[in-house]
Amino acid sequence: MTVKGMEIPAYDPRATWTQAMSYMITARGGCHLQGGYSAPIAFCAGYGEFPGVKSEGAALVARNAAYHNTAYDVLGVCAFSGFSITLDEFANMLNDVTGLEMKASDLETVSRRVLTLERMFNLLCGFTAEDDWLPERFFRDPIVVEGQATVCPEGEFRAMRAEYYESLGWDERGVPRATAIEELGLGAVLGAWEFERMAGAAIAGPGPGRREQIA
Repeated sequence: MTVKGMEIPAYDPRATWTQAMSYMITARGGCHLQGGYSAPIAFCAGYGEFPGVKSEGAALVARNAAYHNTAYDVLGVCAFSGFSITLDEFANMLNDVTGLEMKASDLETVSRRVLTLERMFNLLCGFTAEDDWLPERFFRDPIVVEGQATVCPEGEFRAMRAEYYESLGWDERGVPRATAIEELGLGAVLGAWEFERMAGAAIAGPGPGRREQIA
């Protein structure tokens, strides 16, 4: 079963909805690292920091996980180090080496810029919000989670996807708004209005020749 042609890893979306968001929206598809590694907070080491099957707040938890993993990639550090080292501590290490004055919030802004630039690239290649979705089996076939038959509820997942988009400054189609592009300094790469024109044409077009998801 795939998202954007990439087979999803071992963490079942029906048991961890934050990880499901990462599978859906990450630029390269069903990856548990690029889009944020949030599955452990649901059931790792015998405790849960955030319920695996809760929709309220899940989009922001997933978005924050994406910020963290993107920062790890930019810094060139192992994602597992994030279990014990905070973004503030990474920022301090970076400052010691470079003389910069970065904070955790600055690293999150860098991550948002990376995620938005990746989004712009995918949109110009013809991907749309329709590609930010799970195989239908996860919405149809239940598994037992904590004694309850559980699926990914489609309506709640659409709402979570919209909330995730909004939190990054993207519109309901997952298209970065001109204000977000300018705020993140990406207008130098491709002007905001030119991007909107090109993305609109790409979204209206035939798409990237999507691989059929195995349901």
